[in-house]
Amino acid sequence: MQSPLMQSSLMQYRALSWLVSPLALLAAGLWLAGCGGAPAPAGDTHAAPTSQPHGEHMHHGEKHGHHGAKHGHHHHRFDNPAEWAGKWDTAERDAWQKPDAVLAVIAPKPADLIADIGAGTGYFAMRLAQKAPEGTVYAIDLAPKMVEYLGQRAAQMGLSNVEPIEATVDDARIPQPVDLVMLTNTYHHIGDRTAYFTRLASSLKPAGRVAIVDYKLEFEGKGPPPAMRLAPETVEAEMKAAGYRAVVRDEETLSRQYILIFERGEAGAAGGT
Repeated sequence: MQSPLMQSSLMQYRALSWLVSPLALLAAGLWLAGCGGAPAPAGDTHAAPTSQPHGEHMHHGEKHGHHGAKHGHHHHRFDNPAEWAGKWDTAERDAWQKPDAVLAVIAPKPADLIADIGAGTGYFAMRLAQKAPEGTVYAIDLAPKMVEYLGQRAAQMGLSNVEPIEATVDDARIPQPVDLVMLTNTYHHIGDRTAYFTRLASSLKPAGRVAIVDYKLEFEGKGPPPAMRLAPETVEAEMKAAGYRAVVRDEETLSRQYILIFERGEAGAAGGT
């Protein structure tokens, strides 16, 4: 039986269910603020559909989202991306997100074409671009201001291989088949995941991979409500139904999250790393 707090979180989450269509969370950071405990920037309370930080990009009820009870089902416009970056892209996050360790597991290659679905402020997109200097990183987000910011941040960092893309709720608009798709804290928000990832296969090269980083059921800190989290076995079953096989299940690298990697083709046993 669900506690009153869980019921409250679920009610607020369901009030936002229209955002949970494919790519509605494209900004792997929307709830990063919730994950890291950072408050919303002052004055940024406009109602508008958008995405942000990292797949990370949804509101998780009173204690898990940036809006909280006062804002109900309103959505941030992210008119001040640099201010959001100051909340999301922090040393505190680095300590638990361990981006270098995550990318060591995912192992992008220098010439890879990569799509970061839910790029947000570019927390992983910029790191992916550094790991793939001969390739291209499509940094995908719904919020126009965030897309603009991604371009500015890439230019400031001297990364000419980052291509920001403004997505729609149904289409990531990946320009060509890629070697790697990465979703951080985003997978559990997607509505009809089997249909979504079945469609996504056309945006992957034959040997393309999908990397999913999401919250463990047992983690008790800030993050999505427990009822919204998915066991890795559930993700693997859904991806199998969409035509993928699991090749990596890593539950050791991160204390809060697991890392799953899939390839197109028949399902097989995942190997831990």
